[in-house]
This record gives sequence, C-alpha cells and structure tokens, in this order.
Amino acid sequence: RWQTQTPPLRRKRRRPPPEKTETPIEATPVSPDHGSLGDGVDMALIPAAGGEPFVRPRRRMTIEQLDRAIRTATGGIGWEEGNANNPTNLFKKLGSTLGVPDYIQVVQADLAPGAMFQKFLSDAARSVCTKLSEKEVNLPAQDRVLMVYADPETTLESAPDGVDANLQMLLLRYHGYQAVAGDPALSPWRWLFQSVSHVTGSPVEGWRAVCVGLMTHPNFYSI
Repeated sequence: RWQTQTPPLRRKRRRPPPEKTETPIEATPVSPDHGSLGDGVDMALIPAAGGEPFVRPRRRMTIEQLDRAIRTATGGIGWEEGNANNPTNLFKKLGSTLGVPDYIQVVQADLAPGAMFQKFLSDAARSVCTKLSEKEVNLPAQDRVLMVYADPETTLESAPDGVDANLQMLLLRYHGYQAVAGDPALSPWRWLFQSVSHVTGSPVEGWRAVCVGLMTHPNFYSI
C-alpha cells in the first residue's frame, strides 16, 4: 500500500524588531502649491471688485412647483376648470405643452421661460386672481389673503398707509421680498393699483391687477 506522508511544518524565523532611535523623526513642512499643467498661474479665490459677475441662465419652476406656489399664494385656489366637485387641473392637462417630460420621447424637463410658458402663466394668473378677488369681497379681513390691510372699498386717496401695508404683505407673500415703508420697490405696484382702480372705478379690480402682475413677474416663478 502506498502511504502519503505529510511534510513536517517549518517554523518561520521571527525577524528581530527594529532598533528604537533616540531622535524622533520630524515632518518637513511643505508649502501648498497650485496644481497646474505647465507654468502655474495664481488665481484669487474672491474676484476683484469691479469684475464682471457670473450670470447663469434664468430657469423657472417645474409645473408641479408652480402649481403648488400659486395655491400657496392664493390660499388654495388653483388653475382649474370644469365641475367644482371634480375639477380639471389645467397645469396637468397641459403638462406636455409646458415642458413636462413623458419619459418616452422626452426625459428632461424644459425649464426655459419661453413664450408658450408665459402665455399659459398669464392665463392661469388671470383666472386664479379673478376667482380670488371675487371670493374675498364677502370675506372678513382675517380670512383674506389678497386684501388684508385694505378693504375692497379702500383707495390710495382714502387710506395710503393701508394700501402700502397691503402691498408690503403681497410682495413678501409672492416674491419673498421684505419691503419697508417708503421702499422704492412699492412704487410700480402702487401705481398699478391706483391706475386700474381709477380706470375701472373698483379697488377690487386694482388688487386683481396687482395679483396678476405679481404672479407673472419673474421673481415669482424663477429659481
């Protein structure tokens, strides 16, 4: 019979530990240097004063974000049509026209504020602001979100401070801009309210025009 013998295990010789040195090794400090290909060029981390600032292309909200923003600003009123019990969300209905991807032929949202977007946003603002202004005529001040510091009968001549306070509130609500008393940013909106109120004979129409103007302004839909 053949017998296999297991070779004896060989023990590895342990290497002696390195001798300890009395003098510690000190790290040599290295000054930072700019990485470069070829000759390096020093660049300042902060641009010099007076330099041309970087301006990125303007982009808008997605249609879903815009729908939520309008409902938040108006207290829940959206761009809808049809039966009140089962309304049709026009933003969802027109989504493909407004750049919403279908993930079949288009996989990336179009966030450019083009002419088609501006047209439908104008339609949405006029529809929503009309519903809002008509609704608030019969609401008390504590339940209103458009005419909070000014009554439906308030004009710039009868209560200029109330009109300015209401414009300050609307600028903060729609644009996130905290205007103070006498702020020049209030001037164009004050003029719009006064002009429309004078032509139509109705302050409510003046606030409706302000609502439309704030909602179609780039500060409302830009990101």
